[in-house]
This record gives sequence, C-alpha cells and structure tokens, in this order.
Amino acid sequence: MTCMAILYVAVAGLSVVQGSKLARTINTMLRSAETLPELAGIVEEWGGSFDPIHTATAFYMTGSLAQREPAAATPLLDKLVGIWDELLPAAGTQALANALWACGKLRYTNPQFWSRTLNAFMQRLQEGDDMIAQHVSNAVHALAMIAGVNEGAVPWLCRAELEEAATLLCHRIQVYATHPTAAAITGQNISNTLWGCAKLRVNPGTAALNS
Repeated sequence: MTCMAILYVAVAGLSVVQGSKLARTINTMLRSAETLPELAGIVEEWGGSFDPIHTATAFYMTGSLAQREPAAATPLLDKLVGIWDELLPAAGTQALANALWACGKLRYTNPQFWSRTLNAFMQRLQEGDDMIAQHVSNAVHALAMIAGVNEGAVPWLCRAELEEAATLLCHRIQVYATHPTAAAITGQNISNTLWGCAKLRVNPGTAALNS
C-alpha cells in the first residue's frame, strides 16, 4: 500500500470516528432537552447533521415535552418533517414507529408526513422487517390518536385503507401473542392495540380479541 493510500485510509477512518462521536453527542443533547424551546434550538443548530435516528428521537422528545400543549409543537414538527422527508428511505422500524407515535400524540395532521411515514412502516411490516410488538402497537395507537382529532380519519387515508392498515397491524400483534417465542410482547402492547382498534371502529376479529 502506498503512503498516499495509507493516508487516505487513515483520514477516512478518522472521519468515521469523528462522525460517530458527533452522532452520539447529538443524540445525547436531544435526549437531555428539558423544554420544547431547548429542543427546538438543538434542531435548529444541528438538524443539518441529523440521521434518521436523531430525527426520530427529536420527534419522540417533542411528543414527550409538548404533551400538555400540542399546538405549541407545530412549528418544530414542521421543521422536523422537512428533515425527515430526506432521511425517510433510510429510517429503521423503530424510528418510523417513534415518529408515528409522537405525531399521533401531538395531533399533528400533516398529510405528507402521514402518507410517507405510514407507507414506509406498512412496507416494512409486509417485508417482515425487524419489527417488534412495541413498534406495531405504537403505530395502531398513533392512528387512533390522530383519527380522534380528525373526525375519525387519518390524513391521506380513505376509510378502506385505514381499515386494511389497522387490520394488518392487529393481525401482526395476534401473531406475536400466539407465537411460542413471543417473549417481547406485553399486555400493554395488546391492550394498546385493541384500544386503538376500538377508537378507529375497526373490528380486529375474534381471534385477536381472544389472544
């Protein structure tokens, strides 16, 4: 290996290390935010360096910090959606679930967010991605929360599409609940899913109710 090649590898390795350190630092700052303005300041300053996990964490923290005043979170959510749109193709299942949960909890009705994020989540569900019961129950809960403040509808979804999505999600919970190795599922996951189906006026089926 030439000296130039060795130098290139060394610089590339240093960049990876520095990038990893920056990623951890940003994640720590996001999780340490104690107020919505503090979180908004972090997003404003560091949003250009966000990856999908950072953005999903910011969504999650927004949902936690603004639960008493959901309307106050709208400008920050608008900013996050702009970042999220570019990163969505690389977002993992947990990131998608966290984003859905936060925007459902905060009654954020942006159709672009719901169409793209829910589409990506359902695609992962059908592909059998690394999805766990918590992810699925969070998605059902999010759909129910947003429908509850949007005249029973989820932005972008027609009624038939909503029923299909909720039924598929509930069926996945049923699979987790009845599978002999489904140790990761909890009673809370099941109850959240059934609550969500009730709010959405979707019948999950007798088998799901008995699981």
